[in-house]
Amino acid sequence: MPAMTSRRRPPSGAVDRSHDLRAGARRWARPLAVLVLLGAVGFGANALRDWLLSPSTLPVRVVRVEGAGHDVSPAQVRRIVAPMLGGGFFGVDLNAVAKALTAIPWVYRANVQRRWPDTLLIRLQPQQPFAYWGKDALLNRQGEVFKPPLSTFPKGLPSLDGPQGKESELMQHYREASTLFSADGLQVIALSEDARRAYRLWFANGIELVIGRDWDMRRMARLAAVYARVLAPRAKRIDRIDLRYPNGFAVAWKHPKTDGATAPAKE
Repeated sequence: MPAMTSRRRPPSGAVDRSHDLRAGARRWARPLAVLVLLGAVGFGANALRDWLLSPSTLPVRVVRVEGAGHDVSPAQVRRIVAPMLGGGFFGVDLNAVAKALTAIPWVYRANVQRRWPDTLLIRLQPQQPFAYWGKDALLNRQGEVFKPPLSTFPKGLPSLDGPQGKESELMQHYREASTLFSADGLQVIALSEDARRAYRLWFANGIELVIGRDWDMRRMARLAAVYARVLAPRAKRIDRIDLRYPNGFAVAWKHPKTDGATAPAKE
């Protein structure tokens, strides 16, 4: 009787489990590989960042200053910036440097850029003074108050004074009056608005013009016309002109004997 052999076949349930395990491994292999790759990239990126931010890797060796101007020297700028270069070429905080430089009274704006491989380029926009503001400040051409040391104040600027927040308005009034009266040879050197919102201005020949609360360019234009025809020949004797009259103005004459006292008179 021939011997009979037979291979035992695994139960159908075991075959299914093995197949599921292999399929599961294949399903997780790709995401795991991606995670490992991302981890490696992240680690490498951190290492690269630390290397780039290390001051010893790429130090800032040159600080180039442009537009320093008369009252701000490149040496002064470099002294301010020097403590802020510790982070190296990539680590230096450009915004912090710009903020520190605009704290200099004569600097209006600072632009700071990196220039590969070791240079910090600083472009400064200096303040452009337009007028004196009060006793201890200047007004720039943007109508903003700034306070440099008194010893650095330029000479020959007009003088403006008024309540806080009225800077731009007074600048505009000064420009209007200067344009109007310059045609008659009158130079406006000062303009003020007091706490009661009343205006006064002064000409270079010493005449004071009392305007009052109503800044009316039509009335000032009429005064300019009369001044040119009637008052200009006697300008040295005029102490003050008062525009606070609805239908005209008053002229206060210098007293001929006291040379400075005034004797009001209406025109």
